[in-house]
Amino acid sequence: MGNCASTGKHRFSASPDDIAVEMSSTQAAKEPPLCMIHGLMGCTMRKTGALAFIPVRAALGLPTPSLALPTKWEADVQASDGAVIGEPLTQIGCCGCVLHDQYGEFMEAFAKRRQDHFSYDWRRELGESAKRLEEHLEAMVKKYDAPVQCVAHSMGCMLLLAVMHRRPELIHSAIFAGGTFAGGIGYHHLLARGERIGLNGTLVAPEAVATWPCAYATASPVGDPLLIGDDGTPHWQILDKAKLKKGEAAPVEIDWYDIETWERLGLGVFRHGAKPSDEMRAHVATALRLGKQFQGEMRAVRNDPRDYPPCATLIGHGYQGEDFFLWDAEACTMKEVWRGDGLYVHKSSGPPPLEGAPPPCETDGLLPYFCSTLPPGVPHSKHRARHNGPAQKCGHMDLIDEVEQIDEILQELTAEASQRNKGMAKLPSTLKRHHTALASMVSLTRRGGRQRASLLRNSIM
Repeated sequence: MGNCASTGKHRFSASPDDIAVEMSSTQAAKEPPLCMIHGLMGCTMRKTGALAFIPVRAALGLPTPSLALPTKWEADVQASDGAVIGEPLTQIGCCGCVLHDQYGEFMEAFAKRRQDHFSYDWRRELGESAKRLEEHLEAMVKKYDAPVQCVAHSMGCMLLLAVMHRRPELIHSAIFAGGTFAGGIGYHHLLARGERIGLNGTLVAPEAVATWPCAYATASPVGDPLLIGDDGTPHWQILDKAKLKKGEAAPVEIDWYDIETWERLGLGVFRHGAKPSDEMRAHVATALRLGKQFQGEMRAVRNDPRDYPPCATLIGHGYQGEDFFLWDAEACTMKEVWRGDGLYVHKSSGPPPLEGAPPPCETDGLLPYFCSTLPPGVPHSKHRARHNGPAQKCGHMDLIDEVEQIDEILQELTAEASQRNKGMAKLPSTLKRHHTALASMVSLTRRGGRQRASLLRNSIM
């Protein structure tokens, strides 16, 4: 969930109604079908018939059904807790008072579009969720007889990118709003301290988050190239507190996908010397292994750049956030707030950085700007969110509410896709057949391995 407040139902210059009226003047049938993919904690959830996420009673601090998942696995598939996934989260309120509005503004603005939004269990393993998204887009293409225009937010961006690498033909065009492509330390903060939902500190407690495979799949792999700037210097790094104070070079490399590293450094369920059960340790090991596997899939740019659909990123930049982290090697602990030891997250409102530390970086209130840029090899346009920043009280979770800007970007992407199709139509018929045959064969063989796809390319060319 976001850490920045909203100022009202419709915060920006145009209301969803204004955009909906404008869009109604176009021929809706000619617009591609639309799919929104939400982020972490982005849809409703019921357990044993009761609303588990997010009931008003949770915000009031009253007992609610646990969000913990079973820690048993079979053939890399986690056991189910029987949760029933509902619609993307819209308004949460009580007695006419709106406490939170997540995706309602977006859904209202684009209500006149042909659309089937994708909801998934955001707690579960991301590879599993990406497969479900692929099946969802396949069904939409069959239903509407057209590829799908996608708008993904936060963790949903990771799912969409993984699917796009495998099946670019399913996607007409895509906006990635606040994507977590370079995750840094990922969701370690949730594993360390959880997150309060209103007055409730147990719904998303560390004990529950520890059972969510998604929490182990968002950190950057060792040597993440997305964390390195064009000049070769790191955007972001972990520094050893004791060495930095001595004026020594102090970068610390942490392998977030190695369970022995977690045990040695006291991360997650191993904090404060804790000894989790054999089943919990096996669960963490499986989640880390599958998380690393998903990271590889998400970052595997395996297509010619020309084969990707038109893409854009929408990124916030109005905050100053995490620029470096301090690791206390002597204490061998990881903390989210520095109180003389542990991990120090420097923010613009906090104490001054130590001498030799990097300057603060631009963030959307949660994610650094560079984290939301697509990996090299995926052509895309970059757009800075117009209203992101403390002055507007709009942060990471509010990026999806930039409905006027999103509509403009969608129109640009539609025009680009149309132009591509016109260019394809002008190709000589023989060349067009070869191009189509190549695309189909590569798509069919992609699942069977790169070698067969390469052989097919060579045989046609």
